[in-house]
Amino acid sequence: MATREEIEQLIEDLDEQGYSDAFSITSAHAAALELIRLSEIAYEPLLEAIRQHPKYLVRGWAAWILGQIGDVRAIPALQAACQDENGYVRYEAQNALSKLEQ
Repeated sequence: MATREEIEQLIEDLDEQGYSDAFSITSAHAAALELIRLSEIAYEPLLEAIRQHPKYLVRGWAAWILGQIGDVRAIPALQAACQDENGYVRYEAQNALSKLEQ
């Protein structure tokens, strides 16, 4: 089982932007997939990230991941993220909400 520190490092890895080649996933995408896998213990840190992380890429990924996890308890945080200053975060939060409200 992952520690809180490992979860926090995965969340920080969500800020990675580059691809090493056309067939590789980013380290951000790899971190996102791992956070989905660890959803039970990653849920609370992801809520913290979507609410207050200073980097918009991390907030946007957190919204996407919460939508993938599918826990309706994330709806209030996602609704708040729909008012984020960044369009990417708003887009991901709206998509995640659509998925959760089906």
